[in-house]
Amino acid sequence: MYKKTISLVMILLLFVSIPVLADDTDKSGNDGENISAIVNGEKITMSELDSYANIQQVLMSLYQTNKEFAQIIFQTEAGSEVIKEYRKKKLDELVTRKLMVEEAKERNIEIADEEKDKMFNDYIERVKSQNNLSDEKLLETLKQQGIDSLDQYKSMFLDQSNDGMLLNELQEQVLNDVTISEEKLKTYYEDNKSQFEVKKQVKASHILFKTEEKSKEEAKAEAEKVLTKLEEGKDFSELAKEYSEGPTAKNGGDLGYITKDDVVSEFAEVAFAMEVGEVSELVKSKFGYHIIKVIDKKAAGTKSFSEAKDSIESRLLSSKKQQVWDEFVRKLRDKAEIEIKL
Repeated sequence: MYKKTISLVMILLLFVSIPVLADDTDKSGNDGENISAIVNGEKITMSELDSYANIQQVLMSLYQTNKEFAQIIFQTEAGSEVIKEYRKKKLDELVTRKLMVEEAKERNIEIADEEKDKMFNDYIERVKSQNNLSDEKLLETLKQQGIDSLDQYKSMFLDQSNDGMLLNELQEQVLNDVTISEEKLKTYYEDNKSQFEVKKQVKASHILFKTEEKSKEEAKAEAEKVLTKLEEGKDFSELAKEYSEGPTAKNGGDLGYITKDDVVSEFAEVAFAMEVGEVSELVKSKFGYHIIKVIDKKAAGTKSFSEAKDSIESRLLSSKKQQVWDEFVRKLRDKAEIEIKL
């Protein structure tokens, strides 16, 4: 078993290297490098492609996740073709990325030091928060990776992130002036009114007493005590914060506007029959016992243009920006000199 594992790992590593070594004469530059493509005179080496595509990590992850499937990929011609096709796809992405970085540099796009600092500092804070690291523990972890200081790590981070920051800025420049006219927004609204139909809604709050970890009798007794407090005039929101066992407790039990489809049938049947300001008796559902208060009601109908405008604009703007960006990238590729050697 041990020998089989070693042989599969060796096959994996060979699969990473074999395409690099193949056809050495046709795919090498004058300096003997293995070249996957040349973009406007700039070479993309096979090692750069494999680094971008993270080929070795992808294959190792596959091997660790499903050894039987990995064996088929590593040891069959069909599997070899899958890996080659993946390489080609990632090469196409890398060529486009090279062209966009080149375009950003031709436009003299630069990232301000303040923006770089903010990006790095935000990243470090996320890392510390997600991993519960103090400043001292972070430095200790970096040193274990052979990084002597935070400044050294910052330099490495910004070097690796520079192209990405340039591309973000380039995209902002290209898409900055993309807008949707008021006329097109109204036309979309009139042509698609059915999308903006809304069901009857109630704005409700509730206090929930769960029956998961206590008996139904105990939960009901607790609910009845709170119901008595409400009958005595105590504030619903404050009681919800204190007694509710539902996820909305911290918001005073506020569920916002709901339709009948948003809640269990027992809850909906009571809530939609109540008047604004009314507080229910105990309502039993699979979650436990609820005390419901209706805050507001909205009749079924169709959103007005002003109500729907923001969502329409967001949808149409996103689609138009994607079209503009795709066309921009297509033109970059059309005018470029691209020689694929893979």
